[in-house]
Amino acid sequence: MADSIDLLTQLAIKHGTDKWGLHFYTPVYDELFREIRLKELKILEIGVGGYGYKNFGGESLRMWADYFPNSRIVGIDIEYKELKLPANVHYEHGSQVDTGFLDRVARKYGKFDIVVDDGSHRPDHVIASFQFLFPRMAERGFYVVEDTQTAFWPKWGGTENGAKLLGFIAAAIQSLHRSEIRLAKPDYEPAEFLKNVKSVKALHNLLIVEKGDNSAPSYFKFDPDHPAAKFALQTIEDRIAAEPTPAAYAQYAAVLSQSGRVEDALAAIEKGLQIWNDEPNLLLGGFEIAKARGQPQRALGFITRLKAESADPLVDHEMKKLRQTK
Repeated sequence: MADSIDLLTQLAIKHGTDKWGLHFYTPVYDELFREIRLKELKILEIGVGGYGYKNFGGESLRMWADYFPNSRIVGIDIEYKELKLPANVHYEHGSQVDTGFLDRVARKYGKFDIVVDDGSHRPDHVIASFQFLFPRMAERGFYVVEDTQTAFWPKWGGTENGAKLLGFIAAAIQSLHRSEIRLAKPDYEPAEFLKNVKSVKALHNLLIVEKGDNSAPSYFKFDPDHPAAKFALQTIEDRIAAEPTPAAYAQYAAVLSQSGRVEDALAAIEKGLQIWNDEPNLLLGGFEIAKARGQPQRALGFITRLKAESADPLVDHEMKKLRQTK
């Protein structure tokens, strides 16, 4: 059984960190980081351990040093420490809510790829550290907050309903959906430090926030000039060239239509129908595009052809509606 546990959990046991045993974090971390563990990363851990004892602590720093052998690892703690640490580990003395100190650390070591907050566990401290450090992280970085259970403990500065931390998480998730929120609330603007939240994952006592671009356009207000939209369209075109299918043509037409290129979209449908005569997915795609773009005659042409290929009652219904409004 011992041989079946992941590498990071083995190292946690070796170095005596409570990230495994009392907590259950290391399998999550191993799954998240195993593909990048041999890269040259910059990793920051808030909280060294050992409390006020200057010669004790550093267990998780030693674990990280073994797991990320090519990385530079920095540990910070409000308590002064004198520890024997591996060559790729550095210690800095200071508070996680002292922005002057955090700024010096960030300038000294550069943009961190991974930040693990195992510090005070007070919700206001957690949020303050995130607010300062997250914008200064490398793209595609991971910010981890441990022991989030304290958000529900008043003696740790939390509340019984965890309002402070949950409010922060909700704001991060809202930022992920800002292009959609603006359709209903045009003046919505997330906090600056949340604009590069790519994903949020909450587990038992653990929060993981991934940094990256989250500016993809809304499906309902599609921006064809957005890099993500251009990339999507190019990949579909490339795949159609390499492996054409009716479904790919239908999806290609849908993207063109949402981009405002209605005639190009309908031309793609017609090209697909030349290859796959009266293919239902293409006929339905053409119908939906023509109907949505105010071309009832073309819509009727597609739905009439589809009627011959499908017994779906909704096809009958749509055809009758178009004939009534003709």
